[in-house]
Amino acid sequence: MKILYVSHLFLPRFSGGTEVLTYEVAREMQRRGHEVEVLTCEDWRAAEPVSGADQPYGGVPVHRLRLNASRSDDPMRAQYHFPAVEEYLRAWLGAKRPDLVHVHHFGNVTTAAATAAYALGIPVVFTATDFWLICPTSQLLRYDQSLCNGPTNLAKCAKCVATSYQRARSYRPLLSAVPEPVFNLAARRLAPALGGLLASARAVTSLVKRAEWNRQVAEKFSRLLVASRFMRDRFAENRVPTERMELVGFGIDTRWAASLTSRRFEGPLRIGFIGAIAPHKGLHVLVEAFRRLKAGSQARLEVYGRLDFAPPYGEQVQGQASGLEGIEFRGTFPHQEMGRVLSELDVLVVPSVWYENTPLVLHAAQAARLPLIVSDMGGLVEMVRDGENGLVVPVGDPEALAATLERCLREPGLLPRLSRQMPPVKTIEAYAEELLARYESVLAAA
Repeated sequence: MKILYVSHLFLPRFSGGTEVLTYEVAREMQRRGHEVEVLTCEDWRAAEPVSGADQPYGGVPVHRLRLNASRSDDPMRAQYHFPAVEEYLRAWLGAKRPDLVHVHHFGNVTTAAATAAYALGIPVVFTATDFWLICPTSQLLRYDQSLCNGPTNLAKCAKCVATSYQRARSYRPLLSAVPEPVFNLAARRLAPALGGLLASARAVTSLVKRAEWNRQVAEKFSRLLVASRFMRDRFAENRVPTERMELVGFGIDTRWAASLTSRRFEGPLRIGFIGAIAPHKGLHVLVEAFRRLKAGSQARLEVYGRLDFAPPYGEQVQGQASGLEGIEFRGTFPHQEMGRVLSELDVLVVPSVWYENTPLVLHAAQAARLPLIVSDMGGLVEMVRDGENGLVVPVGDPEALAATLERCLREPGLLPRLSRQMPPVKTIEAYAEELLARYESVLAAA
């Protein structure tokens, strides 16, 4: 079978969960004798609208796009469908002729990866790793850090876009000044008529059309795979077609876990954070909880992640941690070292303030039998059962998190018990079997 995998970003420059998932699935398919390639975006601020180059990684062929949506005459639309990318991919896919395209994320590359495949009669499988299909910023987390259930209020979507995208930030004062009902009415009634004259009106019209465009693209998916019931329900609420939607949890490469030694849980409590240092991941909540813990030499907090990932948040968190004993910012590490890093911790905290899916770092921690403390959000509580295989705390509550960390210090048998009760983790081999069964079904029906 000839399979093309699509990810918004990829290794080695970017190493988030989606990128690692894409790589591990591609490698496993290679091991089974299938021909694979990854399509990704390497640079979204390039000098020309779109170009590409082959730059493999770890034995996997990778075609890396360099593009610039701002060179489009409608940059807002180009965030979810970039015609220049579709034109490029029609020719590129026409030469490659994969049997199937499996998309893990449409970001940067946009739905052009699907529409180009559709034009050539190539089936598309989509795995949702976040909420990009229904949310312009992927997170269902508003500009004011409040939670969102979907694009029901266009004014709030516009404010989120203006906060997230550099080119739209000049519109923030106007969006704040205009009452939301007035903006919503104007967006649907006036903006389409003015789109030919005003770039801002054209952008608003494209934002209005985003949800419906993505629904139409999703209607043609041969399979839509989600890893959590929470995500399935949010998609259904937002009218994403459910006929071919299936709940399929992720699998990971667990071979490294076999060589790990038993965790001793002795000495200072080693608390870990691994992930993007960005507001939605909630590191600020953990730092504040650590401040309230006042553990002195009894505990330390080790933070893994890029401080420059979402400026100025990294600097803000560093400032928040200034003067606190026991906090160390340790940067990033190659994914191959995940086992070593996890083996050096006693508990991993995932203090996310957005609706997490089922992040791969949780799967890895469970494979390493590392106890977890998570926010009561999204797919996290589908993986972690409070008091059974981890601990669950209210989202955004540093006091509750500090009290839970205090329990870990004062109850010496708690973490060893949670470690022993860790559930088995789905392997990449088992996950590949599940995917192949769906691929074969799709191709048989094509």
